[in-house]
Amino acid sequence: MRSISPTAVQKPTPANFPEFLPYACGQLSAPFGVSVKVKVQDEYVSKAEDKTKKGKKSMAVLQHKSASDVVTSGLDAVAFTDYDDDEIKVTAVVDSTNQLIGISMHRSREAPRLIFQILGLCVPFCSYLTSLVLDTCALTGCILHEIAKFLPQSQITEISLDNSPIVASERIYYMLLERQTNLRNLSLARCNLSDQDCTVLFAQLLHPLPASKTLMTLNLTSNFISDRGARAIGDCLRSNRTLQYLNLAGNYISDDGAVDILQSCIEFPLTADEIMKKKQRFMDYLKMRQNVYNRFVKEITNTLTGKAFDEFSKTSKRKALKGKDNRTPSFSQLPKNLSAGAIATTKAEMMTEEFVGRYTDPFSMEETVFRDRYIYSIGNLVLCSLNLAYNNLGYVTVKKLLEVMKYQKSLNRNSAVGLLYVQLQGNNLPMCVETNILLDYLEQAVIARMQRMQSPRRDKSRIRKL
Repeated sequence: MRSISPTAVQKPTPANFPEFLPYACGQLSAPFGVSVKVKVQDEYVSKAEDKTKKGKKSMAVLQHKSASDVVTSGLDAVAFTDYDDDEIKVTAVVDSTNQLIGISMHRSREAPRLIFQILGLCVPFCSYLTSLVLDTCALTGCILHEIAKFLPQSQITEISLDNSPIVASERIYYMLLERQTNLRNLSLARCNLSDQDCTVLFAQLLHPLPASKTLMTLNLTSNFISDRGARAIGDCLRSNRTLQYLNLAGNYISDDGAVDILQSCIEFPLTADEIMKKKQRFMDYLKMRQNVYNRFVKEITNTLTGKAFDEFSKTSKRKALKGKDNRTPSFSQLPKNLSAGAIATTKAEMMTEEFVGRYTDPFSMEETVFRDRYIYSIGNLVLCSLNLAYNNLGYVTVKKLLEVMKYQKSLNRNSAVGLLYVQLQGNNLPMCVETNILLDYLEQAVIARMQRMQSPRRDKSRIRKL
């Protein structure tokens, strides 16, 4: 019988990222040191409570100093101190149940690709991980490639790469948006993005590409985006109906670029290319729906045939079923004159409707107007927050923005409300009457939005009383 040493230590698994990262670096003889700080996220504290009462943060440090050093493990509660210059600083944020919910690296002179390859091994086992923050880190295109590889298999909804510029030849930020993911918030502030980078990035947000249906906030503060990039943003917002928050503060956008962006928020005529693609999307939807329907009809027909032979062939079973009082209808309780083919088609239609869903398109009949032999889109009413502070804007932008607010107010739609928050400080704006009128329109839009959010609750309470 083989004896087991009592001092044997169980190896950490990828599900335990704080311990697995230093362990894996040690096993792979990484030529760099790694320190992992485990930080427990503070519980929610009401603002009404005394702000002086602060809960203590639980911290722990896991280190891998070099390939020859012994890798420390275990979540020992020790005070966290500053890292050495040669160490890679990683912070693992966990919740009260010790589930990993966030990973961050701050002010790292080096961000080895190996760390993100190890992270890719851990991501499928960390179902609560939703945030990845790399602030002021030395990133490369290879690292972006590794992140894009494991992103579809993760539950990450937020990625922040602020203050982490990459050389022009390796700025492949668009890869984060190429595939179907859960990404909702992306921040690329101070990443030296150019107009070309902006154009490629927003090309991934065109409908019906995967990212156009998921990404809700995008922060592009303090880059080098000018009117050319703003034109690409405006073209994207013509069809994108998911992006709600867009921060373009601290760039080089003038009135021409701002007008291109704002033009997508009011009525505009569809181009021939947009009309052709709209028809193609509808045909693809009908084709997919028909294929799903035919598959369900075939499966239900086979099921009914099997039941008719196995369950209803014997007289005793028929009598036993008649004596039962089943509340949920079944195929055997349908009228006798209804054929198996009619049952299959009826059931298949219900299942197809549930599986495929209703057809939605930014240029559907509900979102367009036919007038003077042209098809007009009512404009983007989903974008509700736009930050254009500290650019090169003037009176033309104020006038165009006022036109947008008047138009969106005239629609009086309950589903989408349009712009609610616009920031223009830091621009050379004139003191004019339009500015005061614009502020009034924005205030009215916020009030109207609040009333619409409260009205369904009133209707429900009224229905309950009746």
